[in-house]
Amino acid sequence: MRCVQMSRFALCSVCDGDVGVGIKARANLVKLCPSFCKRWFDACAEDFFAPGSTKGRVTPCGPGSFVCSPLEEIMQDPVAFCSGIGDFVVAESEDPLEDACYDGVPAALSKGKGPRARWDRPQPYVKPWWRRLLDRIQYHWVTRWLEENTPGIVIACCAAIFAWYLFTGD
Repeated sequence: MRCVQMSRFALCSVCDGDVGVGIKARANLVKLCPSFCKRWFDACAEDFFAPGSTKGRVTPCGPGSFVCSPLEEIMQDPVAFCSGIGDFVVAESEDPLEDACYDGVPAALSKGKGPRARWDRPQPYVKPWWRRLLDRIQYHWVTRWLEENTPGIVIACCAAIFAWYLFTGD
C-alpha cells in the first residue's frame, strides 16, 4: 500500500504548479529529488514489477504480464527505477538554490493558495433590436405560415423547374 501512495505522489507531480511552470522540470521531464526517489524505491521494493520492452524500463505487474518479480530483484538503483518507470529524471542534489526538484510536497501546500479571480454576476440576456422588432410585427405568424406551407412551396418549385426543363429541352 505504501508503493501505491508514493506512486500517486510521483505520478500526480505532473499536475503540480511548480512542475507545470518549469521550476521543477527539465525538458518535459519531472525532476525528482534524490531523497524522494529513494523513498519511492524503498516503498516499492517488495512489490512486483515486470521488465519493460526497452532496457531499464519497468512497469507494475498486471493481468497481461508474463514475468513478475519483486522490484529489489530487478533493480538495485533508485535513480534507475525513477528514470525507468515514467517521465522522470532525478536531480543531482537536494539544494533548492542549485537545482529545484520535486520532493513530494505539492506547490499549493508549500506556497499557500493563489489569488482568486474576481467574480461578476452574469448580465441578463437582452434580445437584439431587430429581434424585438420582429416580435412586435407578429413574427410568429410568419414562421407558422412558413412551417405549414413549406412542403407545398418545395413541390411547386420542383414542378416549375421540371416544366422549364421540358419546354426548353430538345
